[in-house]
Amino acid sequence: MKGCLLLSSFTGNNTFACVLYSLVQMLLMSWIFSYSICWLRNKNISKVICGIVLMFFAFPRFWAQHAISMWKDPVFSVLIYFYSLKLFDLIWSKGEVATEKNYILQCIFCVLGIGFSRNNGIYIMIFSVSIIAFWILVKYLEWGKCKKVLISSVICILFTWLVQGPGYKILGITGDPIESYGIPVQQVARTVVYNGSMTEDEKEFLNQLMPLEKYKDNYSPGLVDHFKWSSDFNTEFFNTHQSEFIKVWLSLLVKNPKLYLEAWELNTCGFWGLSFWELNNDPNNIAMGMPKEGSLEEPYNIKIGSLLGKNNAVDMLLKKYFSIYTPMPAVALCLWIALFMILLAAVKGKMKYVLIFVPCIGNILTLLIATPITYWPRYGLSFICLLPVCLVFPYLILDNNSRKID
Repeated sequence: MKGCLLLSSFTGNNTFACVLYSLVQMLLMSWIFSYSICWLRNKNISKVICGIVLMFFAFPRFWAQHAISMWKDPVFSVLIYFYSLKLFDLIWSKGEVATEKNYILQCIFCVLGIGFSRNNGIYIMIFSVSIIAFWILVKYLEWGKCKKVLISSVICILFTWLVQGPGYKILGITGDPIESYGIPVQQVARTVVYNGSMTEDEKEFLNQLMPLEKYKDNYSPGLVDHFKWSSDFNTEFFNTHQSEFIKVWLSLLVKNPKLYLEAWELNTCGFWGLSFWELNNDPNNIAMGMPKEGSLEEPYNIKIGSLLGKNNAVDMLLKKYFSIYTPMPAVALCLWIALFMILLAAVKGKMKYVLIFVPCIGNILTLLIATPITYWPRYGLSFICLLPVCLVFPYLILDNNSRKID
């Protein structure tokens, strides 16, 4: 984004930076989606199935909407998707592909891209690389063939940590500590709201965090933002007493496990609960993150508006067919399909192939630990990207002696 803004500085028009960024993101997404279709065809998946996958990526509006949204999620998610295909190739080729320079460079590109595009990216990469190392230990992969990929990935993870840790600190780039405590804050808040067991000292500490009588007004089971961004929440106190908060959180966990479990369930269930079938028709994914009319024009000189509609009738017609409100597959449904495929692989003795699901599973695990909201499709978009490959997974894990490798 910064690069696009620098380029647009020559025109003095920040709206052009948004256009430029959208074009870059469109190219990246369309390239990876196109690559995945060729990847499937190269695995001898039929032209009909590849055509259906092409339509899946070409026609639903939510892909186009993500392609022009200035979130980090589209880039992050398609890179996880691409990396998942690379990991499958590692198993498919019995490690041979890991000796190729292009493959190693592609993995480095993915590790760095995932690590820097979202703050949970580095944890996903640590999880994925750890599984690769474990696969080597159990002899699914050979160390001699895979050592360059593994070592280069570890170096990239260390580089990412050095930049985001000591590097950012030296440059004075700081995040908001409360962002890392979403679910613990929800669990503590629920304990207060539902009169859980706590000592007077713990009540006193939590009262300094927010007046106890205000917890009920600010606690929302499915969204931590209502609590942490409330004017009643003492952010400065929290920032300077994080270690004390952790001690109180652990103490209350022992005394109120049921309330803690309920708080966790209510704040994560959208990502794993199949009973929420209506999430397959959730039309507010893009609309939830859209800037308000004029909110970017005054401080940033970015104009929001359609260049297509010249009159009310045309504008209404365009908004109907190019609406920002559109359903998309629920992340939970994609997750459980993947889990079923993992079970199938285990039953068939093909567990080594489940490496393809590891990056997406890692993404979901980070959400189950630290999601700020019950459900937002963009957080689990990588699993929706992987859905077509997931559905043909049973065919992919059949005997591959006669198959090709790209």
